[in-house]
Amino acid sequence: MGLRRATLQDIERVVEIEKASYTFPWTRLLFLSELDNPVSRFFVWDKEGTVVGYACYWVVEDEAYLANIAVDPPWRGMGLGRRLLECSMESLKREGVKEVVLEVRQGNKIALALYRSVGFRIVGKRARHYEDGEDAWVMRVKFQEVEHDGARDCREACKEP
Repeated sequence: MGLRRATLQDIERVVEIEKASYTFPWTRLLFLSELDNPVSRFFVWDKEGTVVGYACYWVVEDEAYLANIAVDPPWRGMGLGRRLLECSMESLKREGVKEVVLEVRQGNKIALALYRSVGFRIVGKRARHYEDGEDAWVMRVKFQEVEHDGARDCREACKEP
């Protein structure tokens, strides 16, 4: 199926993926609140009826903030994270978003490589940003400056959210 908007039925699966992915996971209540948040764009990646990843953005005017993204550990390393990121950003772009901003742990080399591969660049640093004191890189991609490789495929293959 591919990319689609998250529903109430997806929350338990999203929470499972979140707990398997993060030391300080979002709660079920936080994910539930995203379903009704008017600035939230909460996507899941559906693989044959199973949610295997999700991405949650907050959109204000023409800028989006990537608040949370994860792929279920058994599905990692197959390109799904990149596909989820590219397709969700393509959906945001169709909505009029011009740039996406995010924060990522400085030590998360895999995430840094993924974000760079779709055009994100480091634009700042947040000292001691995370609960454990680790610093974060602030990254940004401006759609006018980059056309990500998967955008063409996403227009055809990603289900319209």
